[in-house]
Amino acid sequence: MSSKIEDNSQDLDDLSSMGFAFGIATSGVLDDLSSMDFTFDIDNSGVLDELREFIQKDKDNISKDADEKLSRIGDFLKQKTGVLFKLEDFVDQFYRKLKLKQQGENMPAIKDEDLIEYALEYQKKLEDVFATKSNKDFLRLNYDSSNEKVLDLLYDELYPGYVESPKEDFIAHFKNSATSSLLTWKVTETQFVNLFTSLKFQNNDLMKDLSKHFRNSKGKLFNPVQLSVSKSKSTYTKYKGKDNVERIINSIKKLIENT
Repeated sequence: MSSKIEDNSQDLDDLSSMGFAFGIATSGVLDDLSSMDFTFDIDNSGVLDELREFIQKDKDNISKDADEKLSRIGDFLKQKTGVLFKLEDFVDQFYRKLKLKQQGENMPAIKDEDLIEYALEYQKKLEDVFATKSNKDFLRLNYDSSNEKVLDLLYDELYPGYVESPKEDFIAHFKNSATSSLLTWKVTETQFVNLFTSLKFQNNDLMKDLSKHFRNSKGKLFNPVQLSVSKSKSTYTKYKGKDNVERIINSIKKLIENT
């Protein structure tokens, strides 16, 4: 057995040129091989160094290609998502998705879509972490014993035209329930702020707390200051969807009057 391994040592040295680098690097085989009691000394043979060099060369090419694309569309991504990601993080993620046949000379070019997809994934990840880690006060309705009825009516009015979340997810934001998800408001910011500021809440800083529970139709977090501006501008003007907003408010008022 020992002689066969030693005779085939050249084949092992050539592994990196045969398209095995990615599979070996990501499967843990590198660690397994170096820890096994082989007669062939893989640690000192240069095989692992060549594989690492092969992988690093591929990553350098990805980094160069991605950096060129970001110099062209980076500002667009920042404007649309509001976040910037590290180039190294994208490179690692892109490389992990490669197939064996896509290594070395067959390395695929970075597309704009690849960077856009990663930027959206990164934005979503940050928002979920923010929602979980922030000291998020739940939205506390102030209708005393009628809170449950108001909440039921509000959800029935808003689903599915204004929000699409399941009822239990929606209700969790109005109770002291643990939730890391954000509710997506599907229509305009003006309708959003006029509806919720017309309801009774116990929250001391309603704009700030609303922005912790809802994101807009583009997937971005609401800005508390901008919510106040939108509210001020629309107070005495006709805005899109105003009739529906007032209808929902009046439905809740009637519910309270008849309770």
